[in-house]
Amino acid sequence: MTEPYICRGSDGKLYFVKGKGAGYESLVKERVAGQLARQPGLPIPRFCIVTVPRDLYEAGRDGPLRDLGSGLLFGSENVENANEMSFVHIQHAPADLKRDIAAFDWWIKNGDRTLTDAGGNPNLLWLETTHRLVVIDHNLGV
Repeated sequence: MTEPYICRGSDGKLYFVKGKGAGYESLVKERVAGQLARQPGLPIPRFCIVTVPRDLYEAGRDGPLRDLGSGLLFGSENVENANEMSFVHIQHAPADLKRDIAAFDWWIKNGDRTLTDAGGNPNLLWLETTHRLVVIDHNLGV
C-alpha cells in the first residue's frame, strides 16, 4: 500500500524509501514502531531518516517520482538475499521469536501481519542461507 521506492543512498547502500505517497502519519508510525522494535531486540533492518533533494524530486515529479516527495523521508536498509517469509519456512523460525513478534504486534496494535497456508501479508523476510527472520513494515501500528 505504501509503495516504497528503491533508492541508493549516498553511502552506496540500497534503501526502501517511503515518501509522501505513504502519508506523513505512516512515516512517523514507521519510525516510532522501529524504535520500539529495537528495545526487545527484534531483528529489523537498519532504518534512518533519508533526505531526498528537491531538485531530484522536481525532475521526476510528473512521472516516476510523483509519490516520493522530497525532504525528510523514511528509509529502511535493503536486506541482501532475503525473500518474503512463506508458510513453509515459518516452522524454522524460533518459537520465542515468533512469540516476541506477536507480543510486539499486539503492543503496537499492528494487525497487518498475517500468514496462512493460503498466503497473506507476513511483513517478514526470510534469509534461507542463515535461517534468519527479519521483521519489516510496522506502519499500521502505534
